[in-house]
Amino acid sequence: MRGTCRFWHYTRNLAANALDPANEARMLKYGYHADSEWNRELLFAAKKNLFGRRKENVEWRDGDGRVVAAEVGDGLKLVETMGRKRRDVLITCWAVRKWVLGTLAERE
Repeated sequence: MRGTCRFWHYTRNLAANALDPANEARMLKYGYHADSEWNRELLFAAKKNLFGRRKENVEWRDGDGRVVAAEVGDGLKLVETMGRKRRDVLITCWAVRKWVLGTLAERE
C-alpha cells in the first residue's frame, strides 16, 4: 500500500439534513451536495517512515498529527498513553490495515 492509510469517523450533520423541510430553500438555491450531510473527523493515519533510521517502518498518528504508535515487527508499539476506547479503536484500525494488506499473521 502506497502513501498514507487514513481512518475517518463519519457522523451525520443534522444541520444540513437534505430531508429536513427547513433546508429546502438552501437546496433550491445551491443544489444538493452529499458531502455536506456528513461531518468527517480523522481518527488515525498510518504512514511508512521512509527517511528515518528507526526500526519502526510505519508510524501511526492521531487526527492532530501526534505520533501515537509505531509498527514493530508483527506488532504495534504504543508511544502515547491513551484511554481504553481510543486504544481499542487504534488496534482495530491497525488490524484492518494488516488484513487489507494481507499481512495479518495468525498466531497459535
